[in-house]
Parts: sequence; structure tokens; C-alpha cells
Amino acid sequence: MRRELSTRTSRPNNVIINPATLEVKVTDFSISVRVKKGAMVAANTGYLEGTLFYMSPEQTGRMNRLMDYRTDYYSLGVMFYQMFTGKLPFESDDPLEMIHFHIAQNPKSLCEVDKSIPEAVCQI
Repeated sequence: MRRELSTRTSRPNNVIINPATLEVKVTDFSISVRVKKGAMVAANTGYLEGTLFYMSPEQTGRMNRLMDYRTDYYSLGVMFYQMFTGKLPFESDDPLEMIHFHIAQNPKSLCEVDKSIPEAVCQI
């Protein structure tokens, strides 16, 4: 069983669906930063905040790149990958290995993991 490598970022536990109304709420913005449209922010270089399984390469502080709205899309993509396959794109108990995976490797295609997933979904 894998352990949580840290505590917060966009992840499935932060998406709540009311089964009666199908209303969706996203929660836990404790490490969020409000930025002006089109702005970019630097990652904390002193320590990591977030859950490494869902963290974008820019969030690791090892890319020498600023973060913007695309960081959220990356985390959402990891959640969709997990939703469709039942697996995370990368798994490891070693934090440095997880960071390496997100920076330097591409996950297996959804269609490679589950051949029943339509090709159109795999291309997203």
C-alpha cells in the first residue's frame, strides 16, 4: 500500500459530488494563490506542498519555470487518468522518484492500460 508523500494539492479527495443533485464542489484551497489573469508565480523552493502523485512538474520547484493555470490542468489530468484506469500514471514510495517521473517520463496511454477506453478519450 502506498503512503501519502505529502498532504495537499488537487486530488480526488478534494472533489465532492452530491449523488442526489450531481452538484460538484472542489474543496481545500489551503495552498492556493490568487493571481491576476495571465500571471505566473514561482514555486516554493524551500519545501514541497501538495501530494506528489498529482503534482505538476512546475510545482516541484525543479523545473526553473513559473507556475500558472496549466498546473491545475495537469493535476486534473492525473485525476482523470486515475478515474478512467483505476491507477495513477506514476507510483512510487520514493519522493525523488515521483518528482523524476513527473518531470522526465510520459505515462502509459489510457488505451494501453485499458483497451476498452475509446480512442477519442485516450487522445485527450
